Formats: sequence, C-alpha cells, structure tokens
Amino acid sequence: MPLVYVARYLFAYTGRVASYWLWVEVLGTTIFVALAVLGVKRSPWFLAIGMVLHGLAWDAWHYRNSTYIPDWYVIACLAVDLSFGAYMAARVPAYQRASRMETES
Repeated sequence: MPLVYVARYLFAYTGRVASYWLWVEVLGTTIFVALAVLGVKRSPWFLAIGMVLHGLAWDAWHYRNSTYIPDWYVIACLAVDLSFGAYMAARVPAYQRASRMETES
C-alpha cells in the first residue's frame, strides 16, 4: 500500500504539502522494507517487531493526521498489524526450533 500512496503523490499532486507527505511515505517505506529484509536475512523477530511497529507507530500516526488515508482504514490496518505481529511473535520460537532441526539433519 505505501507504494500506492507514493505513486498517487508523484502523479496527482504538486506543491510543498505533497512533497512533504511524499517524503514521509518514502521514509516509512524505507524503514519497514529494511525491517522486512532483516527479518528474512537475520532473524524472524525483525518481521514480528516490524509488523507491530507498523501498527503502533505508522498506523497510529496516520490516524487523524492523514488527508489521504481514511480513519476507518487506519483502524483496520492497526488491528490487523497488531494481531498479525502478535501471531508472528508467538510463532518465532517454533520456527527457530524447526530451522535448527532442519540444518542439523
């Protein structure tokens, strides 16, 4: 979704306000892509942490602050991010055990 927002601003808006929001979205995309890459390459904990942080920091910040994301969408995204992040965090130990067993055999 962030890429949709960035593309929308690149092609639909001009001016200082649009430029500010574009850079906010680019920064957020960069941070969360970095967490995803770390989660795949280093530890699945980065994925779980990134998902929860996306909900707590990114979605919560957009609530009532964004002119281009409806509040109902922000609330739904927050609920999904927190739920999925908690599920991922609960599954990380089992995933790590399975990965260790696979590499040992």
